[in-house]
Amino acid sequence: MLAGIVVLSMIALGLLVLYRNGTFGYSHPRADILSSRGAVFIRVNLSRPVHVKAGQYINLWICMPSQRFRSLFESHPFVVVSWSDRAVYELDLLIEPRSGFTRDLLRVSKTKVEPYRALFSGPHGNSIPLGNYEVVFMIASGYGIAAQLPYLKQLIHGYNSRKARSRRVHLVWELKTLDLAAATEWVLDNALDEDTLDNGYLKLTEN
Repeated sequence: MLAGIVVLSMIALGLLVLYRNGTFGYSHPRADILSSRGAVFIRVNLSRPVHVKAGQYINLWICMPSQRFRSLFESHPFVVVSWSDRAVYELDLLIEPRSGFTRDLLRVSKTKVEPYRALFSGPHGNSIPLGNYEVVFMIASGYGIAAQLPYLKQLIHGYNSRKARSRRVHLVWELKTLDLAAATEWVLDNALDEDTLDNGYLKLTEN
């Protein structure tokens, strides 16, 4: 009986993935791959809207002909840095290029402008209800800021709409250089665009 439940769950999950990727009469998702100062940004344009909670991630597959044959069948998990209180047609990802697939992403971001065909599963993972706390202290190092940005945007939105108890949010971001901060300035501004009380847009300077 347990085996039957597992099989049915896998079938249901497979059908959900097919549905969200536009298999039934819709076009497949597309991925725009960009880079700035060594950081890779991907915007996944979906065929159907998806609601992603803060802190959740997706498994992403991108068809890049230049990849090794084996990697064409691999999916990779990435935290969604964008956030909305409703289902959306676009998901933003911030990626640190290292080796293998992420290094390929950095390379193709400099050579091709047209979007790539993509598939995804998710969203996966749990979301921590930070809005239940009056004071929130967040710490990030380097590309770890990707996991904090959706929570930051959610907390600001919750404060403005009076859906969260949070009244004070502290974010400490450790960086070795300002290159990553400059590259992600538009992502940070997007996370702070509802913080009208404190004019939360960041202006970066380098000494």
